[in-house]
Amino acid sequence: MTYLFIIIKILTLEKYRSIFICKSLDTFQYLDLNSIYIRQTQIVQLNHLLLLNKKFQQKKTNRKRKKMSKQNQAKGQSISLSKIILPMIVAGAIFVYLQQPTPNPVNLNATHDLVTKKGELLDSTGKLIEFGYAKKPVKELNEENLRPFLGLKALSRLRYKGWDFFATTNEEAQVLIILANIGYASSVQIQIFLHKTKEELIFKEDIYNPLKQITLPRTSNIFQGQISYSSPRVSISVQYEPGKVVNKIHVRFNSTQFEGDFTMSKVVDNDEIVMITPFSEDHRNFFYDTKTYCMDVEGKVEFKNSKLTPLIFSPSTTQGGRDIGRGVWNYLTQWFWAHAKGYITGTDGIRKTFGMNLGNGIELPNSNTYEDSIFIDGKMHKLHPVITNIYPKKKDFSKTWTFITQKQDVPGSLNAQFSPMYKSSKHENKFVIDIKFEQIYGVFSGFFIDNDGNKINFSQIYGFCEHHRAKW
Repeated sequence: MTYLFIIIKILTLEKYRSIFICKSLDTFQYLDLNSIYIRQTQIVQLNHLLLLNKKFQQKKTNRKRKKMSKQNQAKGQSISLSKIILPMIVAGAIFVYLQQPTPNPVNLNATHDLVTKKGELLDSTGKLIEFGYAKKPVKELNEENLRPFLGLKALSRLRYKGWDFFATTNEEAQVLIILANIGYASSVQIQIFLHKTKEELIFKEDIYNPLKQITLPRTSNIFQGQISYSSPRVSISVQYEPGKVVNKIHVRFNSTQFEGDFTMSKVVDNDEIVMITPFSEDHRNFFYDTKTYCMDVEGKVEFKNSKLTPLIFSPSTTQGGRDIGRGVWNYLTQWFWAHAKGYITGTDGIRKTFGMNLGNGIELPNSNTYEDSIFIDGKMHKLHPVITNIYPKKKDFSKTWTFITQKQDVPGSLNAQFSPMYKSSKHENKFVIDIKFEQIYGVFSGFFIDNDGNKINFSQIYGFCEHHRAKW
């Protein structure tokens, strides 16, 4: 039953001090505020009270109607907006899905912009302070200055991608290990390619749990920090050990297929190829990359549940390399990379370590950054921009590739061939995340002109060529 609270003035009292509660049309009760009395009497002003009650109910009804009208109007607007926004989202997703990454053309006129000044990599807005190439990682990777994503600094890591890659090569096999974090997922991958049988063995584990992502140290490129990951299928650890004369990396892993324990060593004074490459015109999308060659390797890798002979690494037979990459990447990305390691006989007749690094496709045409270079006993010989007859024009990777510089018979010239042995293809498609990866193992041979103008021949150098296309 409806209760109506009204304070009225009782003529016999000196002040307002009673609350009346109407219970029916003809009777009511009141409570005296000074001394509690409850009495029943006939309503003297019943018509007046009924009129007040009617007005009160009418106002209440009007308020409800207005509220319902506003709710219906808002609902109609939300429905109208959903009819517009939802198709736009779907159309945008389809457009993104249909987009394909294209490589930037090789800039044959690119110059050698050598970076020597130490300092931070990014300014306060996330922009590269300087770009080019260096022989040592002279820039400090200040990740706290990464550009915001979707206007939010807290989301900047979603566009930030990195990896620590390690490779060993000898006459028997190539062992490739990669620990990667691409912002919203991580992965551990171990690949072993056997030269004699032309067989590739792969272990891979993707990590989507945000609480178990791989943490990559920002100081990997200067041989500081450590990485570890463990799951029921694999455990892996990487320990960097800087030294005054030799820097070392201890790699240990135990998976369902392989078990390995080896150490890679680099003479501190040896050169590296360090690339500071802008991806966007505002220089806030970038790649900071350190590649190292001519590393001694000692240790072994064993095969589980297999009759395969363990791989034994020693400095006289096995060369190591690494690739430490960090950057804010464009969504559409395509690159080419060639990596090779081995031994050659120098012009003095002495056996020397040899490493070759070729790559393009990601740099802006006006950035004057390219990474083509060769290493002899840890000394870098910068090449002129290198072009190939295969990438990205042809899909047939089985034929012999050629790598050549436009300039010949001058320091920095290259004329090389690559004979493919085996092609490994991977395709991960998750609608707007689409990664296509082709890796071709083989043998390099040819010649180049070193910094002193000497013609250096090389042959039977094992390595691989990599073609990577990603929407990520």
